Amino acid sequence: MIRNLISIFCVSLLFGSCMKDFTADPAPPDSWSPSWSVPIGAITIPFDSTVFDGFLPQIPLKKDVSVPVRFEGYPVFNFDQEEFSLSGTLAFDFAGLNDDFSQIKLIEFKLKTANGFPTSVRTILDVKDEDHNVLFSLIENEEGFFNLPELNADDLVIEPAIARSKISVSDEQIVQLENAKFLDFELAISTQMIIDGILSADTVTFKRNYSIGIEVGLRVDLDIDISK
Repeated sequence: MIRNLISIFCVSLLFGSCMKDFTADPAPPDSWSPSWSVPIGAITIPFDSTVFDGFLPQIPLKKDVSVPVRFEGYPVFNFDQEEFSLSGTLAFDFAGLNDDFSQIKLIEFKLKTANGFPTSVRTILDVKDEDHNVLFSLIENEEGFFNLPELNADDLVIEPAIARSKISVSDEQIVQLENAKFLDFELAISTQMIIDGILSADTVTFKRNYSIGIEVGLRVDLDIDISK
């Protein structure tokens, strides 16, 4: 009898302890950390007759440049530039996307590029205010954001090369995003072709159906105080 009472008492203690753990209210979290992503925009610049014919007369020719260049529809010639530039602008009103900057833990720009030219590309990507003043640069005149495409036996582009990259911004830059209105990019297209890491002396051909593109997205991580 005593043994049975002791057993009942132990079971009651164990069951009561479990019920206490089961029914106790969990401590509420002090913060909430959501994350969201949004596309900013994309631009593809075709090297069609509008860009092509308007651009060519502005190139200063020079006969002693070692690498000849052929623009489709024009004779082969040498010119006084190792690159030419194409540019574009994307609207970017960050304050309209997130109005409480104190909650921001991380901002990351996501880039997808498509290089349809047979040569390397240097990139400048600036964040600007409504008067087109530069707030800060995401990319400062750098290579590596566009891959080199695969070429056929005639050194013509088979298809554009795709590259993806991410750029995080500093706390100081996050504050500056409150005044951001535009993303301006400038792409410097080289007129010198690199094959297997070696500068080629072959004629570099740019065709009218070549194009180059850039797509930009944004990821934002928040840290929201919900303890109040």
